[in-house]
Amino acid sequence: MTINDVLTQHSTSLDVMADLVADKLIHDDQFALYRDNPVTESYKAAVKEDTLPLEGNYSTFSLTNDSITFYKTYRVFRKQPV
Repeated sequence: MTINDVLTQHSTSLDVMADLVADKLIHDDQFALYRDNPVTESYKAAVKEDTLPLEGNYSTFSLTNDSITFYKTYRVFRKQPV
């Protein structure tokens, strides 16, 4: 199942979902531990960038009957010896 399958099943779009995810990260108390209070403009900008409505940003997820959890994958770059 892809994110597009989930979005189609729930009659929504990647744009709408990306806005919802960004709003949760910026305003929801559940994520307060991970941001400054008050929320800084740099945090808002970083969230907006990380939640752009690109399929790749939402490709790793798990579903339950009443929720979806997204996982952010970060690539680690190691400096190669010269």
